[in-house]
Amino acid sequence: MSHIRAYPVPLAEIAEVVASYPWKKQDLLYWGDNTPVYIEHWETIASRFPGAKFVNLIRDPRDVVASSRSIACGFGFSVYSAASIWRKRAEIATRMAKTIGNNFISIRYEDIVSNPNEEVIRLCRFLGIEYENSMLQYNQSDEAMNMAGGQPHHKNVVRPVNTSSIGKYMNILSDHEIGIVERVCATWMERFGYKCSIVDDMNEVSASEKLSGIIETFFLQICDRVYQITR
Repeated sequence: MSHIRAYPVPLAEIAEVVASYPWKKQDLLYWGDNTPVYIEHWETIASRFPGAKFVNLIRDPRDVVASSRSIACGFGFSVYSAASIWRKRAEIATRMAKTIGNNFISIRYEDIVSNPNEEVIRLCRFLGIEYENSMLQYNQSDEAMNMAGGQPHHKNVVRPVNTSSIGKYMNILSDHEIGIVERVCATWMERFGYKCSIVDDMNEVSASEKLSGIIETFFLQICDRVYQITR
């Protein structure tokens, strides 16, 4: 691919590229896409690409919500809508694990940045490829340099793997906002190993926050649908 898009590529276009490009065996082992919203269309992807493997990278929802404030990453605008979308995708990932079985793996963001060698080796075993030390030196590649100059949220690709973004929500979200995320996501946070800290009755999500979240989520879905149709 000659460039990297910041917005999801339509599934039909992906299928066309993969089917029509004259791949050579030595050129390609795997072809992948890391667009988060595609988890909501995994059944379509699985049907178009039989044998496809799915890697679910999950992160503390409080940090996800904190990050969604600074970039247009498809998680919504309000705390409630961003948390709701995280919960929805966590539910989908759980169903995928049960349905796909050996073609699905889930990796926590916190684990891969804390123990990159161990987690990348585990990922390589899942994909059936040989681990190479250069995999953790991606930040020195020309591709990383080019990507860093694109979207603002890509600037960190030229930095080595690090843990500096774990728990950053504590400096960005208020206690009330943290409580909203935990109330919305509590069940699924526990399943993925994230502990709630301040959930209580004081953090009940108000009707106005819920309504705002519903409207924002609906707006994002409409924008995504319009983009897919007009491509």
